[in-house]
Amino acid sequence: MTGTVFSLANLSETYHGTVYISTSFLAFESSDYKGCRFAIPLLAIRRVERNASTDPLRPGFYLAVTLWHKMVLQFRIRRSQEVCDHWCVLLRDQLKEFLPLMGQLRPFLRQCPSEAVLLNKLDQFKARCLGHTFGYPGLIKPQRERAKLRFWKEYLETHGRNLTTVCLAEFNRLVRIGLPNELRGEIWELCAGSLYLRFFHTGEYEALLQANHSSPGPYAVEIEKDLNRSLPEYPAYQSKEGINALRRVLNAYSWKDPELGYCQAMNIVASALLIYLDEEQTFWVLSVLCDRLLPGYYSTSMYGASLDQAIFEHLVNKTMPILDAHFKQYDIQLAVACLPWFLTLYINSMPLVFAFRVLDCFFLEGPKVLFQIGLAILKITGGQLLETTDDGEFMNVLKNYFDTLDELVHPESTNPQTRQLTKFHQLL
Repeated sequence: MTGTVFSLANLSETYHGTVYISTSFLAFESSDYKGCRFAIPLLAIRRVERNASTDPLRPGFYLAVTLWHKMVLQFRIRRSQEVCDHWCVLLRDQLKEFLPLMGQLRPFLRQCPSEAVLLNKLDQFKARCLGHTFGYPGLIKPQRERAKLRFWKEYLETHGRNLTTVCLAEFNRLVRIGLPNELRGEIWELCAGSLYLRFFHTGEYEALLQANHSSPGPYAVEIEKDLNRSLPEYPAYQSKEGINALRRVLNAYSWKDPELGYCQAMNIVASALLIYLDEEQTFWVLSVLCDRLLPGYYSTSMYGASLDQAIFEHLVNKTMPILDAHFKQYDIQLAVACLPWFLTLYINSMPLVFAFRVLDCFFLEGPKVLFQIGLAILKITGGQLLETTDDGEFMNVLKNYFDTLDELVHPESTNPQTRQLTKFHQLL
């Protein structure tokens, strides 16, 4: 319903946009620059109150929707009584259908680290991701992690969490500056939408494993070949625990979608996801990647990745014509380096600690991030690339750049903030 004004009961900011109701969700998207959006499962709604406006200058109706977490969403619907009546009846009928399923909510929420963060019980939360057991990539600075968690806790307290999160511009900003390790997996799920898939299909992953435990998957041979090639530098994949988890996820997906099955590069993506997500979470994020975010990337023909590569080369031609002409003069194949960037979401190209920052932005903003990062890399290294005359030199320039992403850009600057900027900050 267009022409709706939304606000949170505890905040004064208002957002103009459209409210939607489907068979399973109540959703809102703002039409102004403020960028407010959310999708709340109807199962998470506890109460709906409706009042007619008494202000002649502001006709319409007010709806107050109380969620499971006691957060109140307020809507001012500027429509006729007939339209509002129809919409409210529709919402009421949909809510009645979910009453018998309310019991599913509490056990699901116990698996969400955001609940533990708000209860100050994160040290008691038993994460099932590989990172919790084998360590998270990169040098972890406890003070910085605590600061990130504090910012996220403040946001989640006032704007909801997990299934009831209201995403504002501040949400986007917090994602871009880097996610705390404890919340990264949940925020990825939320941004990708797989959190809702997992909620509405609870137990499906385990059921797939149980139904096929005695027989190898249709792509078991191909999967087995790639298991030991999946992030071998990460400790978990030097152990049976990590390899077995990756094997189960990839086989389960091949059973779920036998037509797509398994394709090389899926193992790289899945192995990276398992560092911050458990097996079931990884399974559903992988489903969203293959079905919605990157369709055709992991098919036999890789038609989706090939199409995006053609678009990327066209963008290089339009935005960096001198560099593009140089590549054509020396027959340097851009796809040699750039196609693997897209297929593995940069995971195999740059150090993991930086690749995960790219993934943060990818899940937040979508596939356009792959193009933006790729173009930025070519622009930053353009001077060196113009000196290359074959594919080998081209690859060496890019490899050296990725290996030095943690180096300072302006180490001699008199400005303290400028002096701390690294090549990766420059890239983002």
